[in-house]
Amino acid sequence: ADGVDIAIRFELPSTASFIVRKLVADPWVVCASPGYLNQHGPISEPADLHDHRCIVIHANGRTTSRWQFSSAERATYDIDVEGVTYGIGLVAREAALSGLGVARLARFLVREKLESGELVQVLKGHMPNDDRSIYAVYPDRQYLPTKVRLFLDELADYMASTMPS
Repeated sequence: ADGVDIAIRFELPSTASFIVRKLVADPWVVCASPGYLNQHGPISEPADLHDHRCIVIHANGRTTSRWQFSSAERATYDIDVEGVTYGIGLVAREAALSGLGVARLARFLVREKLESGELVQVLKGHMPNDDRSIYAVYPDRQYLPTKVRLFLDELADYMASTMPS
């Protein structure tokens, strides 16, 4: 009705009236700059976050001050973190790069910075296996236009090649 062929979503839509295609896994990554970690100490357990300045995102009316973790001893559990609130993930990433604290960000936002060493992932063994992904969402149509199907296939191939699991 709105003339939109495809929407890219970072969570599953709440309505079942759409076709959903998973493009790529995009798990949360808890990270900080090497300088921040050198100055404030290591983080080996989620509870250590209470002794650190966390970078909290507030976007779309939601604040991400409750971070979810899991471990062999405990299934899934939440840690309430305190820190400075920033807007969108890009701003939080820049704050982490500047050494202002520890951030929990989507892998697609930090992958290159982790590879370059500008950011360091912490708590790798404590991240939940929650299948957080990037999805393509489109209307339920009996006949999907060829151009839309081709775009979707190319987008999925591109994302798989640039963000391997």
